[in-house]
Amino acid sequence: MPTSSRSLKLLVLLGLIGILLVACSNSNGGSGATEIIAPDLQGDDDSAETDSSQEEGTNEEEPVVITMVDRWDEERMQDRMGLVNHKMDHVSIQHIQSDVTSENLQEIMASGTTPDIITAGGVHILEELDMLLPLDDLVEQFDFDLDSLDPGLVAHIRALDPAGEGRLIGMPDGTGYATLYYNKEIFDLFGVPYPDPEKSMTWDELLDLAREMTAERNGVKYIGLQLSSGDSVRGSSLSLPLRQFAINATDPETGESLVTKDPRFKQYFELLYEYYRIPSIYEWQQEHDGDMFQSNMAAMAIDWQSFLTGEYGEMEYTQENIEIAPQPVWKDQPDTGHYLGTTPMMINKHSENIELAFEVLMEYVSKENQTRRARTAAGGPAYIDPDLEAQYGQDDPGYKGKNVLAFYQRTPAEYEQVSRWDSFVNYDETILKLAETDIDVNTALRELEEEINVAVEEAKGQQ
Repeated sequence: MPTSSRSLKLLVLLGLIGILLVACSNSNGGSGATEIIAPDLQGDDDSAETDSSQEEGTNEEEPVVITMVDRWDEERMQDRMGLVNHKMDHVSIQHIQSDVTSENLQEIMASGTTPDIITAGGVHILEELDMLLPLDDLVEQFDFDLDSLDPGLVAHIRALDPAGEGRLIGMPDGTGYATLYYNKEIFDLFGVPYPDPEKSMTWDELLDLAREMTAERNGVKYIGLQLSSGDSVRGSSLSLPLRQFAINATDPETGESLVTKDPRFKQYFELLYEYYRIPSIYEWQQEHDGDMFQSNMAAMAIDWQSFLTGEYGEMEYTQENIEIAPQPVWKDQPDTGHYLGTTPMMINKHSENIELAFEVLMEYVSKENQTRRARTAAGGPAYIDPDLEAQYGQDDPGYKGKNVLAFYQRTPAEYEQVSRWDSFVNYDETILKLAETDIDVNTALRELEEEINVAVEEAKGQQ
């Protein structure tokens, strides 16, 4: 039987990998790699108690290069991995900045480098290149305590298994929290009590508040709620109500659209429909390019945990008037928050340093490293610990003294399996129709379903 074009390409690639594994070594870090510098932490009294996976005496070992492929820039990588390099004297972490595509990975390997750790959402790319290594056996071998990690993140990593078997295909690279921010000065202006710092409102209650505070006062146009300042639904806080369902828009096996079959999609889009029917709320936001909260003209905003970092968080007005409340919830699931997304940090099946790469990942998710990252508001921690939760953002002026425990109030929703075909789903045009036209939700969903099915078929044809 003739060999198919796809099979031939895979055989050629596997042959290339085999040759490189024999002929090439990671000892020189590979072309284009940048070394992560271990910071000098002597005298740092704010560091958490060491929770290193390394044994004493390892600083006398010959350094071994661990090469990481990641899309983040050097500054971001230094923040994430600098402490890891400091703790592991016998390791030199090298970073190759690259989007994780099939073409880029093949090019890196052809240059003489076999990556050890690959951080990406492209799980299926590694699966197709025969590079994906489930970590369950390494967890058992090293007696690693998976219970030390946020169970919502572990569940999400398992849901990303392309085989649908719930394998641990990587370590979690932290997470993000979307929640409710509010401006106390605007609440005072409208004579409305502040949100409860410990109890979530329902989405219906939130919309009622938004209606009450969308009005002009003293010649200023105020809106009650800013759902998102981003341009795209994917990854934006506008998706928070949908994320609380943790549902696929496509069938994981066939790619067929599910948006008209699962009633929860209608529930989500009806919520957005009602939001955009609040008089003037959309038009006034458009006048300010979608962002009124940071201009002190929106009473509330749904946004991510990094919202108060940077220049906005450093402002005296922000520190005095902006506070955090728990995320709103659906009435029929009052204790469920949004699923905790994460980017899996995966070990290359063909790495020459598999065990050492796993030790690097263990050090990355250690309490000490995760505490440092959480305190700077760099991201939600993978390590789970009540003390660590209370420390979130405490080295950042925007979060100093804020109600950061609001991030952790709800139990995260969990996927059973994440559909690979959902990456081809685009909600943006549908939501724009709800905001700018008189389209009804049922029609919008039918049109979205047609668009999804076309996009998935096109994607299949390109594989």
